[in-house]
Amino acid sequence: MSGKDLKLACVALAALNLAACAHAVETPNEAAGHRLADRHCGACHAVDGPGPSPLADAPAFRDLPSRFPVKRFTRAYRNGLFEGHPRMPPVELGPDELKELSAYLGQMRR
Repeated sequence: MSGKDLKLACVALAALNLAACAHAVETPNEAAGHRLADRHCGACHAVDGPGPSPLADAPAFRDLPSRFPVKRFTRAYRNGLFEGHPRMPPVELGPDELKELSAYLGQMRR
């Protein structure tokens, strides 16, 4: 490989890495929702990444957008989204926190 080809390959690789990093950047609401999910949900649910949930029957967050429309998460939460799960502890979230957690769940569809 010539020096020119090597430089071109390095530039192409850098561009791909930059594009991947740009896609991974979270908005402030998504980042706040991610922190909420880590704090309130991470003991049982896989909050990010490809691995399994710590609790085998707890769905991974990455799978939640395929289970229900994320844009209806706030209403579903208020209407007892978690009532059918007796092992799940109650999680009290305010309106802003619901918005942030919804943003975090929504970015998983990208």
